[in-house]
Amino acid sequence: MPIWFRKTLAAFSILMFFSSGITLSLLFFPLVALVTFSRERQRSFSTWALATSYPLFLGWLKFWHLIDYDRIPLPPDLPKDRAFVVVASHPTLMDVIFCMGWFRLLTVVKASWYRSWTLRFVTRMTHYIPAAGLPDDGGDFEPSLDRMVAQLKLGRSLITFPEGTREPHGKLLRFHRGPFEVAVRAGVPVVPLFIATDKPFLLRGSMLPTERMTYTFEWLPFIDCAAEDIEPAKLRNRVHRMFEERRAQYTEERNSAAPALTEGQAPSAGS
Repeated sequence: MPIWFRKTLAAFSILMFFSSGITLSLLFFPLVALVTFSRERQRSFSTWALATSYPLFLGWLKFWHLIDYDRIPLPPDLPKDRAFVVVASHPTLMDVIFCMGWFRLLTVVKASWYRSWTLRFVTRMTHYIPAAGLPDDGGDFEPSLDRMVAQLKLGRSLITFPEGTREPHGKLLRFHRGPFEVAVRAGVPVVPLFIATDKPFLLRGSMLPTERMTYTFEWLPFIDCAAEDIEPAKLRNRVHRMFEERRAQYTEERNSAAPALTEGQAPSAGS
């Protein structure tokens, strides 16, 4: 595929994704609000509709060879009768789409999205959780951590990115304490998900891709906060060490495999 065509296709795909969000905000979700009188049913249906659309977008990107990935299931030994908190590394903007589309997880979104005229219906019509910074809105929104705990106790699992922002390519940032605090308070498992990419794509400040990018997904050992008496800060440090060790291993594997790759050949998703 010519580089100019790949960049054009990538730009069109990004524009399509964000314009779809605006269309949903202005047309679809207001219609849902008119025909569904229960606020809880509105949010449940809207959350389901968004999660259903994400795999379609991922399939579009894979069809055009912009990205490559192997879908993974949830860990087989994860307790089935309780919610859980996925803590994931955050190399690109696509990470949250993978997790919400594959595993139907809730997430925390920027408080500014709740004030945006283009995105307010998407955020307010779903079970997505506003981050800190949302002004008082008639008492409708509890503080972020309290709302996360409440969703977990209702059986709704969460995807969180403890780094708080996209990481520089190949570098793990410091973890925030919040996701581990809510897991301990709710007594649910913390499930680490290692996400890595072989090339920059939708990183902070990165350019459009010139070749196909491969995603790697891998579950690290989960920690059941109901079975262990552990403080949130110590839990955060323990999980951070897991990610540091896996990141170092991933980097070593990629560096050792690089000489064996032929020009233009992308490494496999499991490398």
